[in-house]
Amino acid sequence: VHLHLEERMRDFMGAEEALLYAYDMAAPSSVIPTFAKKGDLVVCDEQVSWAVQNGVTLSRAEVHYFKHNDMADLEATLVRLNARDKGKPINRRFICVEGIYPKTGRLVPLDKLLALKKKYKFRAILDDSMAVGVLGATGRGTAEHHGVPITEVDMVTVNLGNALGSIGAMVLGSHKAMDHQRLNGAGYVFSASLPPFLASAAIKALDRLDEEPQLVEQLQLNVTDFRKALAAHGGDALDIGGCDESALVVVRLAVPADEAAEECVVRRAVELCQHEHGVLVATWRGTKLDRQQPRPALRACVSAAHSREQLEAAAAAVAGAMRKAGQEEGLM
Repeated sequence: VHLHLEERMRDFMGAEEALLYAYDMAAPSSVIPTFAKKGDLVVCDEQVSWAVQNGVTLSRAEVHYFKHNDMADLEATLVRLNARDKGKPINRRFICVEGIYPKTGRLVPLDKLLALKKKYKFRAILDDSMAVGVLGATGRGTAEHHGVPITEVDMVTVNLGNALGSIGAMVLGSHKAMDHQRLNGAGYVFSASLPPFLASAAIKALDRLDEEPQLVEQLQLNVTDFRKALAAHGGDALDIGGCDESALVVVRLAVPADEAAEECVVRRAVELCQHEHGVLVATWRGTKLDRQQPRPALRACVSAAHSREQLEAAAAAVAGAMRKAGQEEGLM
């Protein structure tokens, strides 16, 4: 059943081959050091998740970070590195990004990034965990959303615990890249397989996406409705971050304040949403090892199963809780 899941994911995403990892964070943490070594070069967005940062650290490659989602800064970094290394021995060079960034909810301009990758002769590694099942007409993620073949991205990692409701992760890429991982990927070699029933659950989730593409359309309608309702209830007091298509909606105070005070506001708002309104939202719970923490924010995740009434009530609860918590802290 695990091999069937690999085949099913490969066909669904339109990749050459797929490889199943038993643990979601093990995928980016294993993929990067499998291909990048000491003496190689990795360029990362400054807001990549800790799993990607951990992979870069384990690779022992030279790493450079560019400004979040800033393609001009990425190009400037690539130009500078290529000029610096002109005439030196050839090494492996990678750009590591995420489709939708869990920290900020923003969407990578993948089409522009792939143009830079080709122009400056880098390889691209994309973590598409927050986009598969969400973006694109049929839920095939960031590549479908931007209208580019997924085969133009050298490697794609996907967490099966988000839209697909299972556990583990899948890596997509060429036959050669997947064969190399089967022998050298630490998270693949030194792990047990995930429980068979969870592999079956992921297969059924992919089947349902194929059989009911209207689920993705409904999700996008719900995301739009929720963001509009938040904007209406929040007014000028709230900043609704992230891209318009992301099921992950990031809500912050519109006027930045002391980080500790903002953190208190967000945590209090989460409590109010849950205890007074029965609305489940969350904050960002990062690790202290993370090189860059995002600004404190409340996070809500929209589902295709939500009704318009539920989304309206949730938006009113979130906006009201943020206002009340802000007033308690003297920030409003």
